[in-house]
Amino acid sequence: MSGRPCELRKLQALWDPRTPIPQHQNTLPKIAAALQPYADAAQAGDAAIERAKQFATLRARAAMAGVELYATEELLGGMLYLGVKWAQRYLFRSLPEVAAWLDRIDGGRP
Repeated sequence: MSGRPCELRKLQALWDPRTPIPQHQNTLPKIAAALQPYADAAQAGDAAIERAKQFATLRARAAMAGVELYATEELLGGMLYLGVKWAQRYLFRSLPEVAAWLDRIDGGRP
């Protein structure tokens, strides 16, 4: 029981911004390394959101050109895009391919 107040003082000292931190006890690099996977996941999430926005824009362009546009996942984890116009199907592996195809169909209208 006598050890607990000492531990409490140590914890309070760690949280006090006025307490100097010796160089050998600097934990910021350790904290940054521990948080890096979360930062990477956030960046991956941002990329997924950006792809979803691009797909929504292309889907709207396709609808204005009389084309149905679908997205599906491949078995190996990639994305496939299917464009359907007048009972003809076109398969694409990337959004830039879809954009180029729509440029040819609708004359490059945004």
